[in-house]
Formats: sequence, structure tokens, C-alpha cells
Amino acid sequence: MPDTKHTSKPAGHKGSVKWAILASFLFALSTPPSKLLSEEETPFLLCGLFYLGSIFGIIPSVLLTLKEQRLSLLPEKDRKRTSPWRSIFLPNNPTQKEVGFAILSVLIGGGAAPILLIWGLKRYPASLGSLLMNAEGIVTVFLAWLIFREPLNLRLSTGAVLGAAGCALASAGSGSHGFSGAIPFFLAAGLWALDSNLLRFLSGWNPVTITLWKGLGSSFLLLPLGLFMNHPPLTMAIIAEALATGGLGYGLSLILFIRSIRSIGVSATGAWFSISPFLGAFLSIVLLKEPVTGTFYGASALLFVAVLFLNGPTPRKNPE
Repeated sequence: MPDTKHTSKPAGHKGSVKWAILASFLFALSTPPSKLLSEEETPFLLCGLFYLGSIFGIIPSVLLTLKEQRLSLLPEKDRKRTSPWRSIFLPNNPTQKEVGFAILSVLIGGGAAPILLIWGLKRYPASLGSLLMNAEGIVTVFLAWLIFREPLNLRLSTGAVLGAAGCALASAGSGSHGFSGAIPFFLAAGLWALDSNLLRFLSGWNPVTITLWKGLGSSFLLLPLGLFMNHPPLTMAIIAEALATGGLGYGLSLILFIRSIRSIGVSATGAWFSISPFLGAFLSIVLLKEPVTGTFYGASALLFVAVLFLNGPTPRKNPE
């Protein structure tokens, strides 16, 4: 999922929710083509192309950032000393610890997690797989409590239990549609949750910088590996579709996500973005003609209620 850990306006700031909804839709829109492409190419090549495409998706934001810097209120002599490109490509005085977490973010969130997702989509319905990605919110809450000692109240605990029940119901069945087929989705969700918690240490970085380096790092890591492995013929049609999927679902989606955060705040944006797995499931059913079962409806209901619990007000730490 898109990186969310950065500074923003207070959650009470009023503004339009259209950017959050559109970001959620674009991210969900990547599910059906990812399913189709997973049947044509290997996960390494596809994920490398997705993140390469994400770089093209953030080009509008890069150009806007450059324009804002040229129109900034800095004295002209300071603007001449400061390269506008440097603030985009390089964070301001990064520490070794921050660089280390950035590298881990690329390896975990830009490498292992998307590969597991594509691997799962190869033999699992995209609608159910999208629902199972709700596990990311559950694991994020657990890691925040276990590692960062964030308070865990009754509401969050109830949401986590309901979410776990919904994921278990969604993965119920036999064969490739059963629990064994759901494991890649659970692992991917867990790694993306870990990635979200790691990005806490990069809260001072420009989100465009994080996305740019994740796109560069992931594509330069995965594409050579994919090309050296045995893989089906890589056609121009597959390349174009994968780049477009990455540009919209991983690049432009994040830019709109950031704009939403600046308008309505982190909490409200996160709550709206949590509808993405349900949108992904719906689009998979409509576009891929996947069947809908009673189990799917039951799991969807449980997971939707879980999302409502998990996206309530954040509990505050007790003063020491």
C-alpha cells in the first residue's frame, strides 16, 4: 500500500474527501490487471515494472514541487545556493539510522511484499485476495502495540478480533482457494504493515523522495533478477500494461493520498483509504467475472465492521 507516515495538517482540518476516495480507487484499480498480468509473467518482473511505473506516476508531483520552490519566499541568493532537484532526490541531512530504515523499506515494502501478493494472485481469486489484504490493518495495530508500545484499547482489540475472523472466513475452503492459498496474502499484508511502522522513522522526509527512492530501488533490484530467471516472453503489451498499473496504482495514487492528507488530515484519509480492499474485490468481481459466494458476503461484512473499529479515534498514551 502507499506510504503514509509523514507530517500533515491536523485531522480536524476541513477539506474535500475526493482526493482520498480517488486515491483509494486508483490503488484498488490495480488489482484486476495485477491478477491478469500474474498469469502472464513472473512476480519479479511484474513488481519491478510496477515500481518503475510508479516513478512516472509521481512526475506531476515532482514538477509541482519544483514550481513551488521557484515561487517560494526564500531570498533569491538562498534559492541560488539550494538546488531544487536536491530536495526531491535527497532528504535534508539524513542520519545513518534513517538511511538504514529507508533501505529496509525498499527491501520489505518494495520487494518482498509485492512479490508475495503477485504470487498469491497467480492461484487465488483476486476478489478474495483483495479482501485478505485487510490483514494489514490488523498487523499494523499489533506491531504498533508490540514494538512501539502504543495503547491497545477495547475498540482496537475488538476490531482486530473481527478482522482476524473475517480473514479466516475469507480463506475458508479447500484447494488453492483455502488457507494455504491465502498464506501469501497474509505474509504480504504483514510485511506492508511492518513497512508502515518502519516509515515512522522517516517522518521528516518528503513523501515524494520516499516514493521516488522506493520506485528506483525496487525496480533496479527486481527487474535484473526477473530477467535472469526463466520467464515467459516479455511483450510490449505486458510492459505497457504493467507500467500503467504501477503509475496509477502505486505512483499517482500516492500523490492524491498526500493531497488528501494536506486537506483533511491523516486519520480521515486513512479511514477513507481503508475502503480500497473492498473496492478491489468489487472491481475484480465486475471486471474479471469472478463468482460471489455466501462466504464472500460473510467475510466482507465482518471485515467492514472491523475496519470501522480500527479506524476510530486513536487512543492516547498515558502520561508517565
